[in-house]
Amino acid sequence: MKLGLIFTFTFALTCFISVPDSKNLYSDTHSLKQSINVCPAENNLARENLELFISHPDWSNNRIDTGTNGLSVSQIQLLTDSQHSSVCQNFNSEFDDTINETWSKGGSKYDLVYYKVGSFYFVSIVVAQPSDPEYVSVGLSFLIIYDSNLNRIEGFSF
Repeated sequence: MKLGLIFTFTFALTCFISVPDSKNLYSDTHSLKQSINVCPAENNLARENLELFISHPDWSNNRIDTGTNGLSVSQIQLLTDSQHSSVCQNFNSEFDDTINETWSKGGSKYDLVYYKVGSFYFVSIVVAQPSDPEYVSVGLSFLIIYDSNLNRIEGFSF
């Protein structure tokens, strides 16, 4: 009987110690959700590619073909969680494989940035730089244009 009481007490104590405090569990989860952005951060190269497409004369025929010839660099808006989280979620789902592709030594292979210019949306994809300063990455960048209903219009490489 004494052995049974010791076992019961030990089991109850173990369960009590190992049960997470629900208040702390909620606050940890809540802070984690707040720290994750749905819309990606700005990237200079991604923006430069978009500005180049919108303003450079070499891209004028492509702008005419896609209906984006009336856009200006001053209209470029970076998509943000506070205003565009559903659009960013849509793009995150569409480009999930690209977002999750990593270098063999770790780190993302691509940086994606989402923009709105006039009534069009743009996804700018550029090669991410490895975290190791001994390495440099080069490759094609991509710009994909969507209409206001998120229907893909055209994609280009730089």
